[in-house]
Amino acid sequence: MLDKLREIAFRFQIDPDKTVGHAARISSVISVLSSINQSFQSFLEVEFFKNEDFVKAYEQSNKVLDSLKEDLELLIVDLKFSSFEAAAVPNIISPPSLFNDHVNRWKKETYEDYKENILYGDYEDPKYLRKVLDRFSDIERNQIFKPLFSAVSPERPYKLNLLNEGVKKVLKQPAKNLYSFYVPKVKKSKINESVHKIVQFYAQVRKDENGYSLSKKNIKQVYFWEELDHETYPYKPNTIAFENTVYILNKRIDCQVEFEDGMYVIQNLEYDITVWGETREEAEYSFGFTFHSLYQNFALEEDKKLSKAAILLKENLIKTVKKVINESQKS
Repeated sequence: MLDKLREIAFRFQIDPDKTVGHAARISSVISVLSSINQSFQSFLEVEFFKNEDFVKAYEQSNKVLDSLKEDLELLIVDLKFSSFEAAAVPNIISPPSLFNDHVNRWKKETYEDYKENILYGDYEDPKYLRKVLDRFSDIERNQIFKPLFSAVSPERPYKLNLLNEGVKKVLKQPAKNLYSFYVPKVKKSKINESVHKIVQFYAQVRKDENGYSLSKKNIKQVYFWEELDHETYPYKPNTIAFENTVYILNKRIDCQVEFEDGMYVIQNLEYDITVWGETREEAEYSFGFTFHSLYQNFALEEDKKLSKAAILLKENLIKTVKKVINESQKS
């Protein structure tokens, strides 16, 4: 069964610009896999609601969509670590019995549709763009293409190659004059707009035994302030949590936060971590996952199995982490 899945999987390769032996960064691998999966899941949802039978079933139970998306989660069915060449595909060979033949056929056709008409699309071709504009609404195109194009933003420290029957294609964002058609700006409802804004400022504040209070009477002078268009305030965690593991740090980790191409990007130069997410919360979650992966794979590994550079990374991680708490082991 696995061999059949490999035959129909789409293959891609992460080719970093500035790493030893073109080895892929963990953060790049995580972000690329997440972005492609998000794009595919959005495509599934769009096509789901175009099917009358599915819509009727959804009206009876909204769990139908969640179950179908979970069942079609992309799987890594082949992997070459040296260049991070991977093959991804949902399990459409042996579908579970709870779906009938009609649904199983839809699953296979929808996956092939995404692979051929979205992933392998010629984004610069006017005819292809016309088909996309006719087929998807502004919101639908935003949901499908935004995560896919974010994975290949020009700022990313790698190239993403698609490998199709021996032909290598570099997956790129379309030119700027075309990008806005694929990823149009979607107006947010004014009802959801908050009267509260994020403001960054520097001020002289009175300190008492409980620390700092930002009440008006305690602020002597404001030296500088600006309203932020996005949640790009500093990210300097002194604790990092991922699932059941919490890392208490000896020092804060300084990270840059930027908003690029509709994505929040968090970067830490000390550990060579670059992650992103559609929301700041998603980006911080990816940072936690990446730091957790670094600690588990380097700080806990024997020196004899590590390179000199990896040993230096291990020593830095050990110095930075004061304590590790595993919540799952608590009684």
